[in-house]
Amino acid sequence: MPGTITNPVLLFIADLFPMAHAMDAMMSVIFYHAELSDVIMALLTMLLIGIIAMGLGINLIERRNQ
Repeated sequence: MPGTITNPVLLFIADLFPMAHAMDAMMSVIFYHAELSDVIMALLTMLLIGIIAMGLGINLIERRNQ
């Protein structure tokens, strides 16, 4: 069940996936009527994960083509 994991290593790995941050943002908007200023940190975290993943992907593709 979500929320029952207490292992810090597994929680850190879960934070690396943007889906957890998206669900946190959506649930706070739906349940708590949060505004954009309330969920901006989750959105920025998702953006940062996307930028890092895209940079790694481009780097790996360029290395493969050389």
